[in-house]
Amino acid sequence: MPLNESETKSDFVQPLQWTRNIHPPEGGGLQADLWIPQTNGALWALDFSPNEEHIAAVDINQRWLMIWNITDGRSIMTAAHPDPLVDVIWLDNDHVMIGDSDDNLVVFEIEDDGGAWPMNASNGHQMSWTKGFTGAKDGFLWGMDLSEDGSRVVICGEINDPNIPGEIVSVETSYLTGGQGTPTTIYTSDQPIDCSISPNGSMVTTVLRNPSGIVNQDRVVAHNLPDLSPLWDRAIGGGEATAWAIDWEPNGMGYTIGWNRPSEGVVTHFRHNDGTIDWYSPIPQDVSSLEWSPIGDVIVVGLHNPGRMMIIDQIGTILNDLGWHSTVSGGSGNPADVLDVSVSNSGMMASAGRDGSIEIWNGPASAPEVVGVFGNHLTREVAMHPRFDLLAMADSSGTTSVRNLTTGSIERQCFHPDHGVPMDDVPYAKSVDWGDDESVLIGFSDGMIVACDEQGKNVLIHDLVNQGTLEVMGRVRYHSTELIVATYGENATNTSADGVVEVISISSGQSLRQWNYDEVYWTVAFGPNQEIMSSVSQSGHVRTWSTIDPDPMMWSDNGIAYNHENYSGANQWFDEFPVLVTGGWDAKIKMYDSAQQVLVTEIDAAAEIFDFTLDSQGPRIIVGSGNSATSATGRIQIFDLSTSNLITSMNTIGIPRGIELDHDNNVVFVNHTGSVVRFVSDLDQDGVPDDDDAFPTDSTQHSDLDGDKFGDNPAGNEPDSCPSQPGDSYEDRYGCIDTDSDGWSDSTSNWLAHPLGLADAFPDDPYQWLDTDGDGVGDAHSFTIASNGMRIDSGDAFPNDSTQISDRDGDGCGDNYTYYVDDLGYRVPANGDAFPNDPLQCHDLDGDNIGDNYSYTVDPNTGLLIETGDKFPFDRLAWHDPDDDGCVPSSATDIPYDHDSTDPLVCAAPEETEPETNNTNPNVNVISFPIDNDGDGVLNQEDLCPNDAGLAANGGCPVTPSNDGNNISDESENQGEDVASSNSRALIVTIVLGLLMIGTVGFLILRNKEVNDSNSGTPIQEIERCPDCNGIAQEAVENGNRWTWCPECRKWLQYKGPAS
Repeated sequence: MPLNESETKSDFVQPLQWTRNIHPPEGGGLQADLWIPQTNGALWALDFSPNEEHIAAVDINQRWLMIWNITDGRSIMTAAHPDPLVDVIWLDNDHVMIGDSDDNLVVFEIEDDGGAWPMNASNGHQMSWTKGFTGAKDGFLWGMDLSEDGSRVVICGEINDPNIPGEIVSVETSYLTGGQGTPTTIYTSDQPIDCSISPNGSMVTTVLRNPSGIVNQDRVVAHNLPDLSPLWDRAIGGGEATAWAIDWEPNGMGYTIGWNRPSEGVVTHFRHNDGTIDWYSPIPQDVSSLEWSPIGDVIVVGLHNPGRMMIIDQIGTILNDLGWHSTVSGGSGNPADVLDVSVSNSGMMASAGRDGSIEIWNGPASAPEVVGVFGNHLTREVAMHPRFDLLAMADSSGTTSVRNLTTGSIERQCFHPDHGVPMDDVPYAKSVDWGDDESVLIGFSDGMIVACDEQGKNVLIHDLVNQGTLEVMGRVRYHSTELIVATYGENATNTSADGVVEVISISSGQSLRQWNYDEVYWTVAFGPNQEIMSSVSQSGHVRTWSTIDPDPMMWSDNGIAYNHENYSGANQWFDEFPVLVTGGWDAKIKMYDSAQQVLVTEIDAAAEIFDFTLDSQGPRIIVGSGNSATSATGRIQIFDLSTSNLITSMNTIGIPRGIELDHDNNVVFVNHTGSVVRFVSDLDQDGVPDDDDAFPTDSTQHSDLDGDKFGDNPAGNEPDSCPSQPGDSYEDRYGCIDTDSDGWSDSTSNWLAHPLGLADAFPDDPYQWLDTDGDGVGDAHSFTIASNGMRIDSGDAFPNDSTQISDRDGDGCGDNYTYYVDDLGYRVPANGDAFPNDPLQCHDLDGDNIGDNYSYTVDPNTGLLIETGDKFPFDRLAWHDPDDDGCVPSSATDIPYDHDSTDPLVCAAPEETEPETNNTNPNVNVISFPIDNDGDGVLNQEDLCPNDAGLAANGGCPVTPSNDGNNISDESENQGEDVASSNSRALIVTIVLGLLMIGTVGFLILRNKEVNDSNSGTPIQEIERCPDCNGIAQEAVENGNRWTWCPECRKWLQYKGPAS
């Protein structure tokens, strides 16, 4: 019944982004660059692609989907699934669908790029098929079929519901790849086992399991398509019928069912219109599967126990019975069940076996030829071509494959001469070796020796059985173009007895020389120039033979050289010198110098040694070991032969059956199921081989698309900011254009120059890149010292100050001096160096040209200060104080005047008589007037009695009376005249003095007025001026001497003599 609209939405089909979930072994600095995976479980189903380019199979044990290229055997896809896989079909050439043992379907998009590596990713879709693709019920898928025109798929299986035994679902193929479609579904009364669409697409027939007691009475039912309406319900084989497969005859006249009875298998062809039997073919083995050829001439049937592929014609006649699916156990090849068969559009036939392999046959049904075997149960030995990267592999089921390690393809496959013939013990290849003529020498487990040429044809066939009794095969090796050496045992039940080493002529096949021993000798190796041969016995005896003579009859047994504790399967010589190396199951590597006949080295490996290879360039030895009891895992170890030290190691999947070096000295590993991995050096263990890694020692980078040595991973070390354009920058960003090669990238529209961004502010100057202050001068600063002691700067001495660039005197103050004068006359603010040539001075707050950085020392002789800088930075007239008395010769801020700067006890000058006029103008010279205190007409400076009136004749002192009368009378007689004369003179003196005073006062008034009018401070009398600035000079005392001093220029002018 069709589902309703809400249940048919394609939302039930979800897109899938698949990435490879199976990985080769790696680690220890080794990375796989070639990987050819092989499954080792049971291949439950297989299918050819419509164009016959690929074949797909599913492993029910390992839960893998495997896809191979049919033409060259390359592994195209290996995908792991969480549940056992039970069916696979191609929807078209590009899409394959798998079904698991639950209710899940997955569609993968397949792309074969021709490479040696399986697909890493795929687009696809996933869904549940039960309850009409709604997934509402759990189920177990049993069968799928695609209509002949590829437009419709039918799915049938069991439903996990006690009331619903099974379900059949039909849907358009487009629905499975995310397109439109309308699923239809019907529940069945019994469990569906397989289903098939009629050639015209009008109906689907389904085999139903019908338990009845201890036997099955299976039935077949038919339903119309696309609505799945019932058509008929028929019995298959009576009371005992367990059916497994159904397929329509291509002409649409009937359908064929493969089913089993307790004692036999049966293939029966029925007419679809009435269910009558057209023909009936009983088969000794159980039937597992069947499929008609597209032209309807034959039907191919898969058989169990033993596993075979049977070919029956259109009337039920058995034409052929072939296939060598087998597993190796106890030295025997045991036939393995065929689980499914498939026929391509051109008629190629393929079988999938429980041994994990696919056999593909082609040609007439009566005598088809095997054209390829994919997958393998066991690989016993490998050999690298001496000149090319070709690897010969001794596989199970009578097959030897030659893999091209460059392309991953199978160059050729060589088969046992009786390949496909029914045998209870299927031979397997145990030994391979390369001949000089490009042939591969193969020794099979049944004693057959074959040489296979480049076309895969057997050019040499020699059966050791013809030489006598052979129960167990050892190894075969070419000695020359004329001789083969073979080892084998005559007692299969006891390999410690009846061992044979035999030399055989290639041309005649005759035995030329034979040695017999108490036990079997296995591996065979030749030393330099094939002049010495070695082999190791079952118990571990290492024996050598001298083989220098071309005639084997002249060869001699040198005896046992040394021993391992038990079996040793690895035996190899150095090419350059006669040193033999053996590895045993005692986990020992031993090196033997055959010339000196001494053991020279012994190395302990991790476990039983299965193989090793020598690298004389190292020198190193690569050892493969594992556990023979399980074969599940192994280990590769690389030792330094010069020190016996372990270099690196890693775990492997499966035991190492083959260890080789390719011609680039890369390690090639082959496990026991035939999976091939080539390891290349990966020092940084980033998953990218060193040869492909642009940064082999940096695990964060591996790609460098523009080749500028900066990685493309933005999250890695030194990421390339310009990954598509090579560049050398490494300071502000990595890998961008750096014109001047200073490490700083050129700016772009989205990466601005410094200081707005981080790019190079000076892209053409290799010595500059940053400009923090944006002044156009680079931050990188250096200088040289000129002959005058000043610096010659390069770059910005002040990278954080846009107003300053250079600093000639190196005092940390920029040479660009600017300032403003505030209301008090101070230079505030000021910037730069007021003294650019003086490294001790920078600032001059008061503008007196004396630096503010003040310091002093004390003169030991005078005790005076020897001063540097301005002691009074806030006073433009004062700057020093030698006697440190706090007084200065001049001041603009009322600092006390210092009359004598040499005496800390003296500041002011000695007191002098002040003039009567109160003239405070310092620029007016003070005039001393005549003084007569006692008014006797004698000036004080001449008056001996300045305070007593006296006579000038008496020195200004009064006359004392005497007894001398003459004197008195004379005096009395002249008294009136003298008095009158004295009064007259006093008046004249008074008048003169008054006039002088009036003139002086007038002069002073006029002078003072002149001074006030001009405000120039110019004294009436001519004064001394500074010859430099025309400033008024002052007299001052300095260090006991009188000087004239210019307060404007701050200079001493003229020496005036000693202060005293």
